[in-house]
Amino acid sequence: GIMAVPLAVGKMAELLKLYRDAWKSAGHPGQGRVILAFQMFCAPTSEEAIAIARQPLNNYLKCLVEAASDWLIDTDYPDYDRYNKIIAGLKQETFESQVDKGAAWIGTPEQLRKTIRGYYEQVGGFDFASMQVNFNTMSVENAAASMKLFAKAVMPYFC
Repeated sequence: GIMAVPLAVGKMAELLKLYRDAWKSAGHPGQGRVILAFQMFCAPTSEEAIAIARQPLNNYLKCLVEAASDWLIDTDYPDYDRYNKIIAGLKQETFESQVDKGAAWIGTPEQLRKTIRGYYEQVGGFDFASMQVNFNTMSVENAAASMKLFAKAVMPYFC
């Protein structure tokens, strides 16, 4: 199987197709197993979801860039050049860009059901979602309430 962080839908669809093609070419049955990691916050209203999750997600993205930037090197190796481009792209990510492309599942149960279905269709499906529910400064209380609402009002549509 493979686990990935879905920062770009179009690129993720392309990469998952490569993985599935390689899986089949190697003679394995099925399509392989795909796990994608998402930040998730579910709230009764969109306004509440945004108010609670925006800053923690933006903080998380900033910390991710800072941590990953320590690995940047100046070299002529093409693989490292691609890594530098990944970090440059990650620096452009925001709460809005992550939510808009379905890489962060933040909203009401209805919004999340729609986001999950849409992302699933765009990338050709995935088997599991690994959800980060207490990103950055998200309180335990808010994360717990979000998980309970997600379990009650989103998960039954996909199980």
